[in-house]
Amino acid sequence: MALNFEQILKILEESLDIDLHMDEHRGCRLLINDKITLQMEMDKTENFLIIGSDLFEIPPGKFRENILKAALRSNYGKEKGFGTLSYIPKKATLFLHEFIPLNFFTEDKVFEMITKFLSKALMWKESLESGQIPQSAYQNAGQSSIKPFGMR
Repeated sequence: MALNFEQILKILEESLDIDLHMDEHRGCRLLINDKITLQMEMDKTENFLIIGSDLFEIPPGKFRENILKAALRSNYGKEKGFGTLSYIPKKATLFLHEFIPLNFFTEDKVFEMITKFLSKALMWKESLESGQIPQSAYQNAGQSSIKPFGMR
């Protein structure tokens, strides 16, 4: 049986030892490592958990062009991993998101999937903030010393 959003929040509450609640839009936001905000909500069909995070405001110019090329390589290259990078022109930001089918979740998978997503988000965010563009983003995310939730 697939988990629902409330059950997913409960599992995360227990794993992280924090209180999580749905907001008025039936979503939930977490600030991770005082660096990145994770937004979670259900899609309209309530068959998918949508997770997302604003990563970096991209200044105009060659750096933006190079970031977007790297994001495309990450999204569609042989290294395609968990999470899709998007550009939001209105805010000039790079955004990472994923739609996860609820029937994919088990109690064991919830924390693992969120951690995998956050590892990629934090790696991209910290790289871009230091003026670097990840060349092999998905590969590097698994080897990164960046640990969401300050764990392990």
